[in-house]
Amino acid sequence: MSGGAPFDTDADHTTVGLDGQLYAVGGFLEREAVEGSRSTVAAADADTFRAAMSQLASGVVMVTTRVGGRPWGLTVSACCSVSAEPPLLLVCLNRRTQSWRAIESQRAFGVSILAESHHDLAVLGSAPGNPKFIDEFSVVDPDDVASVPVVRGALYHLKCAVVSMHQAGTHSIVIGQVRTAERGGETGLPLVYFDRTYHRLGNAVPRA
Repeated sequence: MSGGAPFDTDADHTTVGLDGQLYAVGGFLEREAVEGSRSTVAAADADTFRAAMSQLASGVVMVTTRVGGRPWGLTVSACCSVSAEPPLLLVCLNRRTQSWRAIESQRAFGVSILAESHHDLAVLGSAPGNPKFIDEFSVVDPDDVASVPVVRGALYHLKCAVVSMHQAGTHSIVIGQVRTAERGGETGLPLVYFDRTYHRLGNAVPRA
């Protein structure tokens, strides 16, 4: 899963990764500002902060791209909307991953919102150090070899063009403009990540 970046207090939007760090988007994020925040902002104990943020339940997506021409997918929880007009979203990726290198080169990526039936796929896409080819789980356009793969049965799939990439610690905040948003074939409930484990969504809390 993704995580790990200091924050810029002048940013317009923020989102929190599962490691407990705060990501900043929409503001002017320079490397010097990141380094400065480390020296001027008191830091909580890392392990305690991670434990606290593990209690923040989140949806699970697969960020898709192509590696060697084949569909490739990375499971991510650090994903959120940035703007509706124009439609922008962000994902946070470790710059050491093959996924980040491919997206930096291709300047495009997909985001498939996973359903509870995608548990095994989510595990495959989050295994550190393992290849993340998703040929058997994906749908690709045979007439467009440059298109990003779509996870079969995803609740929704969004195809994005990279607008900007911001270095933040070990990670990169990748902001994409959504070119298409398509409902998948799955009509079930979303896969949820909580307390370092995948879960099914429970019953809705009744309104008071």
